[in-house]
Parts: sequence; C-alpha cells; structure tokens
Amino acid sequence: MDAQRLNLEPRFGHSCTVTRSFWIGIGLLLASASWADLLWDFKSFDNRPGTVNGIYAYSYPNPTDPQSQKTPFHKASFEWANSGPGLTKGNPGARLNFVLDGKSYPSAGFGLMFPDAQPLDLRSLQSIRLHLSSSKTRKIRISMSSANSVYKNALDTGVDLGRDTVVGPKGVDWVIPTGNLSWPSWVTDLPAISEDEVLSSTYAIQLNVSCQAPGGACDKDSGWIVLDSMRLQGVGGDWPAPPQGQGCFGDSTELSKFNSGNPKQNGL
Repeated sequence: MDAQRLNLEPRFGHSCTVTRSFWIGIGLLLASASWADLLWDFKSFDNRPGTVNGIYAYSYPNPTDPQSQKTPFHKASFEWANSGPGLTKGNPGARLNFVLDGKSYPSAGFGLMFPDAQPLDLRSLQSIRLHLSSSKTRKIRISMSSANSVYKNALDTGVDLGRDTVVGPKGVDWVIPTGNLSWPSWVTDLPAISEDEVLSSTYAIQLNVSCQAPGGACDKDSGWIVLDSMRLQGVGGDWPAPPQGQGCFGDSTELSKFNSGNPKQNGL
C-alpha cells in the first residue's frame, strides 16, 4: 500500500484552509484503510509556518532558550539537507548537528510532529521503519512524544516509551515492531500510564542522542545524525479536529526536557 507523506509538497503553500482540507482528506482516507502507512521522506523543503529549517518539527537544545543548555557550548542545529555526509544515494534527509557539553548528561534531539502538532491514535501501529546514520558509533533512542500530562511529567526525568539502537556512519535500516517499544531499563518506578494511553495520544516521534561518557560528563563531544526516512506501518485512525481558538498550526513548543537533577536525564 502507498504511504501518505507527512512532508508537504511546496504547491500547498501557506494556506491554512488548503492545508487543513488536505489533512482532513488524508484523515478520511486513513479511517477507511485500517492498515495505512504514514511516511516522512524529506523529498521537498517544507514551507509551512512552524517548521525548523524546512522540517515540521521541534529540536533541542533550543539556541534561543539558554535554560535548555547545560553550558554555553551545549547546542544543536536541525535542518533539511540535500547534500553532505550521511545522506543515502543523494536523497535529502533531516540532519541534526550537535555539541554535547556539560557535567549532567547533556543531550540533543528532534521530534517530527504530526499536522497541527495534534495527537494521532497509534494503537493500531504495527512497526516503525527508519534509515538513520551517525557521524560515529553512538547509541540513539527513538521515543513517543505524548500529549498526556502524566507522560509529560515523566519526560522531565528522562522516562519515555521508546527503543535504543547503536548507529554508525554506515547507517542502519531499523525496524521496530510496536511490541518492542519499552520504558528505559533503569526505571524502577514506572509512570501511572499504560503504553496504549501513550500511543493513543502521540503527536510526534522523537530521536535523541546523549552523553555517553562515564559519569555523564561530556566536554564538547560533537557530531551529527541524519534521518533519511521514517515510515509508520499500519497506522489507520484519524486526526482529531483542532480545538476551538487554536491557530492553524497548533502548538509547536520546544520540548527541552532534560533540565532536572535526575542523573538519568536522557533515558538511556
């Protein structure tokens, strides 16, 4: 089955009416196709309001928010890229460049958001498939970003529903069955929320890199990760109607979640 692309072609422009009508149409299609796929392939630069350098996403640490940085050197930049290292056969991708610096588990990452940053019910999701590469061998975590308030509080301590893998310069084609998503292995007190509740309120898929030095201290450890594509297989479902009074593209708040004193900041 053909996937529904989540990065818009330039012809849709900035029109709120046109964009919303487009996604309503996709929602109806998904509702009638119980095993539809959703796809980010980054073939075109996204011009919608609320994007970060051509991609509808959030990233962290936020250069405009010093509170999200462990030190002034701790930073990241996120962009749509059609050249440079990490790209597969010249295809465009999403690149995160980062510097991890600080004594308390500095991390960096980004989250690909659904339209209007609205939650999508992913309880019928079968698997996530993505192609990912890194400037050097690193552990990378994929996780769900949920609108649930209990889950948001858990994120403040680095607790999320996701999966880890090791990625290097050659890249990996990573397939994650939904049943393999789990809480971090170090967690002893799980949040009072079921995995189904997280999946039914997911508004973004997040990728995270973090300090891997002993003791959680990184001194200007720099690098990049590149995501060529991500496919959510067998999603089905529908997007809810935007609440009254919200803007066309909803809330694209930066989620710099790694500022507490918990030593397990990044969930690895």
